[in-house]
Amino acid sequence: MARSATHLVDANRDSDGFTTVGAAIRAASSGDRIFVRPGRYEESLLIDKPLEIIGDGPLARIEIVGTLDHVLNFRAEIGLVVNLTLSQPSGPPHLGVFIARGQLHLEGCDISSRTGSGVYILGGSEPILRRNVIHFAMEVGVLFQKGGGGTLEDNEITGCGLDGVELQAGSDPVLRRNVIRDSRKHGVLFDENARGTLEDNEITGSQLCGVKLEAGSDPVLRRNVIRDSQQNGVLFDKTARGTLEDNEIAGSQLAGVEVQAGSDPALRRNVIRDSREYGVFIHDDGRGAFEENQITGNEQSGVAIAGSPTLRGNRITGNRWHGIQAWGGGGGLAEDNDLTGNGLGAWGLDWKTKHRITRARNKEK
Repeated sequence: MARSATHLVDANRDSDGFTTVGAAIRAASSGDRIFVRPGRYEESLLIDKPLEIIGDGPLARIEIVGTLDHVLNFRAEIGLVVNLTLSQPSGPPHLGVFIARGQLHLEGCDISSRTGSGVYILGGSEPILRRNVIHFAMEVGVLFQKGGGGTLEDNEITGCGLDGVELQAGSDPVLRRNVIRDSRKHGVLFDENARGTLEDNEITGSQLCGVKLEAGSDPVLRRNVIRDSQQNGVLFDKTARGTLEDNEIAGSQLAGVEVQAGSDPALRRNVIRDSREYGVFIHDDGRGAFEENQITGNEQSGVAIAGSPTLRGNRITGNRWHGIQAWGGGGGLAEDNDLTGNGLGAWGLDWKTKHRITRARNKEK
């Protein structure tokens, strides 16, 4: 971005610059840079031209407090906002940051909204959010509206009243190395037909599921840690797909991974451990390919099957009940798995399932 001028904002009137950020924005030309000195600025900001706005001082002392609108309303093609505290403490249901279009680079900010979502990204936008703290949102921490994209890297998203991150239909962002914790609903929710890539995130303490994938969603999750969810670690709702590789899913109060009817995910090389129920639970008409996963230390069976998955090369050991348990219409293929060391033995099959599961070369003793 070309910069033609620099402007200074100082609420304490210690300079010849502006005393409000809004006045500096209105006076600036496209490409200008605005430095904001410490102070409390009670105003809502509209950025409708390419600008750089940079907090010049300690983050906690540079506070923009929303008044009649969202704290920050971004409607330009490109822009940079760095080192600001953006706070919506009360009033009508406004957002912390509303990104209507373009590519906003939002870095090193403290963002909260006790009346709405922390960051709302409209479809077609492609923002980049790095190293922000997004907390105390009454609704969603970061919401990607239908068709929203962009990148979230190294952010901390905590204590949200609904989901930590929600991706609506057609969204396809990248989430990398974020900490998403203590959400009142799901850590990350993929709505129907959403996509996206989650890599190296830590998703902990969700009141519902760590990650929920709704019907038709098909994201990729790699090397994430998903811990201590009050329901499932990962839930595939009806007809969800998705690929999970090299994740750790631990300490869920329900099953670590639950695959509902019509879902057909692929799970490879994950560690699924220490769930209060099953490690993996596959419902009637649920499918899925499970390869080279380690499923251990779960309070019930390692894998419970009422559907028809493919289980190949997994290490399903050290579970309190069976390695693999199946009932009703359960079937599928289980080959080359290690099923040793489970409390009630390798298999727990009722009379209907004994001939519906194809078993080959499993290690059982």
